[in-house]
Amino acid sequence: MLSEHLPLENAATVARNYSHTHAEDGVSIATRHMDKGATGSTLQGLLQQIRFALQFPESRCLIVNFQTSIIHANKAVWNGSNGGSYAIVLHFDESSSLVTLSDSNHESFYRTWVCPLDVLFDAISAVDSIALRARGTLMLTTTSQRDMYLDCYGYDMRHSIVHHPFKPSVWPAFHCLALVASEMSRGDSTTGQSVQFSAEDFLYSLSSFSVHNVLRNELESEHIAALANTAFERLEIPLEANAVDVTISGSFIKACCDETVNGKPVTMTLLGYDTRPIHRVAGFSVAAINRVRGTEKEGLVQLVEGNGCTFGSVWERPAQELQFAVTAMVRIRRR
Repeated sequence: MLSEHLPLENAATVARNYSHTHAEDGVSIATRHMDKGATGSTLQGLLQQIRFALQFPESRCLIVNFQTSIIHANKAVWNGSNGGSYAIVLHFDESSSLVTLSDSNHESFYRTWVCPLDVLFDAISAVDSIALRARGTLMLTTTSQRDMYLDCYGYDMRHSIVHHPFKPSVWPAFHCLALVASEMSRGDSTTGQSVQFSAEDFLYSLSSFSVHNVLRNELESEHIAALANTAFERLEIPLEANAVDVTISGSFIKACCDETVNGKPVTMTLLGYDTRPIHRVAGFSVAAINRVRGTEKEGLVQLVEGNGCTFGSVWERPAQELQFAVTAMVRIRRR
């Protein structure tokens, strides 16, 4: 978390992976972006987080991700050293509305500094030029995060961040296709070794492409399936993709369920979705289904995100909420 160029969601991914591999899932991490109009993205919302964390500091820790230029521009706040863009909240003075922070930067300088609450709010509400959305906070608690790993397909997340792990995906659809192809090709090669693919492999399999279209286009199921099948053929990957007709399945949550053999999935499903109702940020993205639980009314769907830098590597939503955001569904199986 020391890098000033590490976006908020990537910092959360690093922390979750550390908790999973080194702390027996004993720490949970929750992100909150200060996107305009999002829940809790107000000065009062930030104050509530600070009070919540400081109420039980032995089991809660609030980390803020801020725009350094806003802090540096305020000579009354900054101490003149080159600090980082992350800091731990240590104390809040209710009478003066001053927040005491411990900076994460590894350089030698005054690590602890004090900032007015309104200045800090402006700094964490600024748009991150890498993630292309507002910065925000990380709330670490001693609540177990083990449940997020139960009953999942068990994607090897090393496949999900093959190239440029801390930058936005070149195209979420290709990022997910690379992840799925890597997973479904494990052990299938003639050498018996795993084959790994990157989003760039799929991008450059196209005969031509426009960077503007790649970054802006919202894709329908048939378009994603066609792109996938063209890439599978040119990369000689024995997979095929088909658009999913939700009406045939009878319900959205049933359509999300992959085929299984002996309890293991033999298909994998991609969802294209409108990001505004899910993340409160305008745009389009693609994610791979990682787990489905429950029934239509109370079901939950967990997904591995194709643009983890901006929206988080793994997230989960109620099926009813997700249904209205999904604009494309594609199922991939072995040939």
